[in-house]
Amino acid sequence: MMPWWKQTWIVARHELSDAVRSRRAAVMMVLYVAGAVTSINGFINVLQKLELQIAQTLGVEALSSAGAVTDTLWKSRPFRNMLMSLVGDRSVAMDLLSIPPIALIYGWVAFTFVPMLVMLVTPARVAEEIGSGAVRFVVPRCTRSAWCAGKVAGQSALVILALILSVAGAWTVARLRLPGMDGWAVAQAMMMLAGKTWIYAFAFVGLAVGIAQFHRSPNQATALGFIAWMVLGIVGIMCHFYAGPGIRQIWLVIELIIPQGHRMDLWRMDGAYLLSGCAFLASLGMCYAAVGYAYFSRRDV
Repeated sequence: MMPWWKQTWIVARHELSDAVRSRRAAVMMVLYVAGAVTSINGFINVLQKLELQIAQTLGVEALSSAGAVTDTLWKSRPFRNMLMSLVGDRSVAMDLLSIPPIALIYGWVAFTFVPMLVMLVTPARVAEEIGSGAVRFVVPRCTRSAWCAGKVAGQSALVILALILSVAGAWTVARLRLPGMDGWAVAQAMMMLAGKTWIYAFAFVGLAVGIAQFHRSPNQATALGFIAWMVLGIVGIMCHFYAGPGIRQIWLVIELIIPQGHRMDLWRMDGAYLLSGCAFLASLGMCYAAVGYAYFSRRDV
């Protein structure tokens, strides 16, 4: 039998090619691009409607190009102080202020909605292969662990492709509607945030594959994946508000085992925080998938 890594590569390659050809993957791509384009376009519309008011409030000159006053606001000391109080961490606030506003909007949308799309698409892709019996023709040629790892790798590659397309769409709209923006700086920032979004989404890909291995029904797997995404979001909010000294330290432990607990590390520019967040999220994704594999390795397919 061929080496494990080669089995994983073949499964991942077929998973990506099959996903790209499927209608569900096409819908996923459209949703990624449409979400990014709509958000950026909506943000620019808001800028056009509010810039005159902002200019009058701050006493700065309103320019004809949308985003000009926003750039001035972004660099003003009062706004920086306000952002620091909202974030609660000066270093994080300064990192956010180093990102072009239009790219920051793209990043916020991607971090918020990409995990949801992953949990709506990935579980069904894996569960339908188990439910249809197609996996029976695969596992005699490779180990079940390689099949599971290949599914995670293939779905992760699909997310990369979708994010690249979303960056292209969002940047194009911003470039057409904001002629005065620094196109290269915004493109770099968007690609950086897309990369960080992919790392964050990897944990959810692992979770989705883990959930799918418990089910033969794509609909059940999708429903449970969506519920898991919502539950993790609620738990993440509870960890943020309830963590503290004494018995409340249990929320700090819970925060370590959910993706939301490491999201803020990815927004930092400090390499130590970034590497820590990446390591935790990669480990969580593999652990989530491994839990499903522990069941799938013993089930009758």
